[in-house]
Amino acid sequence: MSNTIVNDASGSKSYDNDTKDGARTPTTHEVPSIENNADALFKISPLYRILPYGYSRKRMITRGGAKFMSAVSLLMGGLTLYVSAYNLSSYGSVSTNAALDAMLNTSDTTISSRLLAAKQGGITSINSFGMIVGALAGGWLTTSLGRTKSISTALAIGCFGMALQTASQNLTWFLISRFITGFGIGMSDSTVPTWIAEISATAVRGGSIALELSFAGIGIASAYWLGYGLSFSSNLQLGWRFIIAYPLVVYLPVCIFFSFLPESPRWLVSVGMFEEAEYVLSHLRKEDSSQELKDIIAYCEMQRQNNAQHGYLAMLFKRDHENTRRRAWLTILLQFMATFFLAYGIVVAYASTVLGFAGYSAHKTTILVGCNAINYPLWFYVGVSLTDRVGRRALFIAGSTGAGVLMMILGALSKYIIRQNGNASSAAGSALVACVFLYAAFHGFSWACVGWVYPVEIFPQATRSRGGALSIASFSTGFTLLTMIAPYMFTSINENVFFVFGSLTLLSVPIVYCFYPETRQRTLEDIYHLFTGPIFVWQAEKHYQNVLERQRQEGEVLAA
Repeated sequence: MSNTIVNDASGSKSYDNDTKDGARTPTTHEVPSIENNADALFKISPLYRILPYGYSRKRMITRGGAKFMSAVSLLMGGLTLYVSAYNLSSYGSVSTNAALDAMLNTSDTTISSRLLAAKQGGITSINSFGMIVGALAGGWLTTSLGRTKSISTALAIGCFGMALQTASQNLTWFLISRFITGFGIGMSDSTVPTWIAEISATAVRGGSIALELSFAGIGIASAYWLGYGLSFSSNLQLGWRFIIAYPLVVYLPVCIFFSFLPESPRWLVSVGMFEEAEYVLSHLRKEDSSQELKDIIAYCEMQRQNNAQHGYLAMLFKRDHENTRRRAWLTILLQFMATFFLAYGIVVAYASTVLGFAGYSAHKTTILVGCNAINYPLWFYVGVSLTDRVGRRALFIAGSTGAGVLMMILGALSKYIIRQNGNASSAAGSALVACVFLYAAFHGFSWACVGWVYPVEIFPQATRSRGGALSIASFSTGFTLLTMIAPYMFTSINENVFFVFGSLTLLSVPIVYCFYPETRQRTLEDIYHLFTGPIFVWQAEKHYQNVLERQRQEGEVLAA
């Protein structure tokens, strides 16, 4: 049994008590008016009044209409993810720089190769560790500080970390600054998709988040080609320090511009700022938004009455009537599948190794890797156009099926080329390259962008920001684990790596089919019901349709 939404005679939604544990839910007459903000789902942090940046009604851009506001918000959110992806890829672009190598002493011949590999792995992974900590901190902070202030704070921390990293003089300095940079980026990454989901209209929500994620693909390509271009510079210090400092050119203006963007109307309602929510929503929508506001207020009031607030441990292990635990573990598994099962990090971080099986020269391999870095983000836009048309599940399943089959073919081709002792036909090498590019296409239009849409949609208002944080933490954990074990796997089992990850990729198909309901064209408030019923998709959909039918029947009774 679960909470159901009831349409009253005026068309607004309230929540009828239908919970197994008897949790209290508001009826229509209990929904607070826009003028009454005495009660709130969250309490505003004292810092909200102190910090001078973030959302302000006086500063918020309103000229240009709803489309312009949405476009600018997407651009600013997308640029934060551009820097995030650039940051993850940039160290790979400078790791072979002789000046940086001398400072970090990553070619130390006095220690064993195993310790040296551990040292290099630590330098790489400390950034991801900072992202995990930052994401969890951001998920906690944004509930009381708001989306735009939290993002601005995160960007400021990221700027400080990048500046510190650029000025590094030794290994300790470099490691600390990489952690700080990762902290700021993880904090912003956990909040930006949530903010976009909450300000976007239902019909374009998936495409909006996916479009924002397309900037991440451009960030990966930028890091690669910038690193490639500066590798020819005779000034080695400039070569690595410029690549680290470059994101500041993007981050600083974006940090400032977030003070002119709209706050999430759902967060404003959750802290009792109903008039501000009405003001923001009226400027974000071309059509009348009063009905949407009433639905958000009713939903937040229902969660407040049920004391629906959870810490991370409670989300992961405590059973409740909202099935928050189920949502949390589905999110963690989804991002772990996206990074570890589908193993795109193998194709990105170790692209030279993968294409090396084709027998090409080092220079030709480098150019092909760069071309694939451009090919990858182009397919994001296919996902952007399809996610609100065909749905999230269809893209997940299509992406996993295609990528899994291609990974298997990559393994077979690599095995064939190796057995020919490098004397294989050029057609075999060309086929291997084609598979790498096609793999990027399947991953790009599916998991790379839609994988970030789903997690922020399935959580209720009370836990959405922390759900986004768990998503980032799982992504960073999967990516770090993959990049750390990949060298050992290539050394130990060579081309059989492709068969291992091809099998894991195909395994994700039945998992998505059985456990991940469709969220396309459903409001964030209505998605609540998809997870209050049974765990299997076909049963959850039936439960959801039963709820809709009850709403219709009870609405007709009230209207009469």
